[in-house]
Amino acid sequence: MQKQIVLMYHDLFCCDKSESGFQNCTALKYKVSAEAFEAQVHAIADYIKSAHLQSDYIDFTFDDGGVSFLTIAAPILEKYGFKGKFYISTAYLGTKGFLNKEQVRELHQRGHYIGSHSHTHPERMDVLTVDNIKDEWNVSQSILKGILGFAPRLASIPNGYASKTVIDGMLDAGIDLVDTSAITTQIKRYKSATLRGRYAITENTTVDNLMRLISSPFYRFKKRVRYEILEIAKAILGNSYLTIRKKILGNK
Repeated sequence: MQKQIVLMYHDLFCCDKSESGFQNCTALKYKVSAEAFEAQVHAIADYIKSAHLQSDYIDFTFDDGGVSFLTIAAPILEKYGFKGKFYISTAYLGTKGFLNKEQVRELHQRGHYIGSHSHTHPERMDVLTVDNIKDEWNVSQSILKGILGFAPRLASIPNGYASKTVIDGMLDAGIDLVDTSAITTQIKRYKSATLRGRYAITENTTVDNLMRLISSPFYRFKKRVRYEILEIAKAILGNSYLTIRKKILGNK
């Protein structure tokens, strides 16, 4: 299997960031314009062709469940021959700025992949009780099964707060492909689960920076080091890290 670089997007917008998804200060930093997104996808398609790579060398994933999954992301991905993995926080289905059930079903029918992003999108999944963790995944899976006719086996973890208990809850719900927020191309295994790292794309990600990420192992290494420093900060600061991150880093 060739190494795969997994990109983590959230919402896209045409004119205003309020068009799709969550509207808190952290979420706003992850909203990418449709113009910028198409430029990124176009550059990736050209790179894959010129480097003679398989089309799945880059995997496009999207978190939260914003309506832009269908209105912007899917048409652009399809234009360049890609399919996306779209992760849904099911409690928000049908609410302002989010997909409804029919739109989720349409994405699936168009050949894209649907997965869970938990039910309520808790800020820190890893500090919930075992029962609450199981409920987050089981309720989400039940809703998605009602829409698609089957329970998806893929999911991403809100805010990247993974733990053995979180992943055990996912396995209990029938999920065995887990997309995390770890900045790495390395595939990890936990019991029967496959854990993949992802590279977050923000409003400030330029095409040049994205292509450096994709083409340069050294650039990815530097990002990995920064990630590991932040993970140490998470472990030391606990819940205080969330407040500091929002004020200083603005990263998810």
